[in-house]
Amino acid sequence: MQKSVIVHVGGARGVGKTTLLEKFIASQGYLTYLVSLGKILDKLALTEFDLSWTFLNDKQKDAMREKAIQYILSLNEYDLIILDSHYADMKESSRKSLMPLYFQQRIDIYIVIDLTGTEIFQRRILDSTKERAGDIIAITEEANAEKKIATIIASENRKPLHVIYNDNIERALKAFCNIIDDCKKTNAAE
Repeated sequence: MQKSVIVHVGGARGVGKTTLLEKFIASQGYLTYLVSLGKILDKLALTEFDLSWTFLNDKQKDAMREKAIQYILSLNEYDLIILDSHYADMKESSRKSLMPLYFQQRIDIYIVIDLTGTEIFQRRILDSTKERAGDIIAITEEANAEKKIATIIASENRKPLHVIYNDNIERALKAFCNIIDDCKKTNAAE
């Protein structure tokens, strides 16, 4: 049985990751599972500790990440598993990788969705459904940290990294589809 292709999609908050991924899932024919790591971690924190993720200590957060990873790795009936997450822990102002090395090595391809700080700031202002504060400088630092951490992770694990500029959703969707198709062909040939 062929293993699922795992794709980690990251980028700054408000760059359009989830919107792009939802459009991709609606437009393609793969048996796909979209994993929102943030939602899984929030649910696990409430279930295990009866606390919001924000109030967990580092040891508890690491334990919840491990449970989330084991859940993701158990989804082997899917052709494609897309992890909608961040590469760096932004809310705690630390610029470190969120995933342990063994899971980073299992991911087949890394994709960063990108925009300029100004474009992200404008999107955050327009999206009143989520709390996303920040000035343009802080947003630019967040976007740059995502690219930097993703580049380090992909390089250290000898995995491909793609950056998709999401100023036009249709163009970004086409680029994403091409990347996924190429990845699936490569995995099928192995």
